Amino acid sequence: MDTRLLRLWSNCKFAAFVRLLNFVGIFVVALVFAGHAQASALALGELNWNSEKKMLAGEVVYALPRSEENLFVEGDSF
Repeated sequence: MDTRLLRLWSNCKFAAFVRLLNFVGIFVVALVFAGHAQASALALGELNWNSEKKMLAGEVVYALPRSEENLFVEGDSF
């Protein structure tokens, strides 16, 4: 095989590998950011264990700030 073609093929494989690494890196950063945001909301008490279970099931959960009125939401189990 011609050395120029071999070099070109090698560069294409390297470029594809770099693109794959870039995609995986962005995906990992997004997962870490989402996990950190969810953990922060749980730590701040804006979400409860039932909200966590709903999120894991894929449901949309709206976080309400905890106050005297909504301290115990229906379905909370302690």
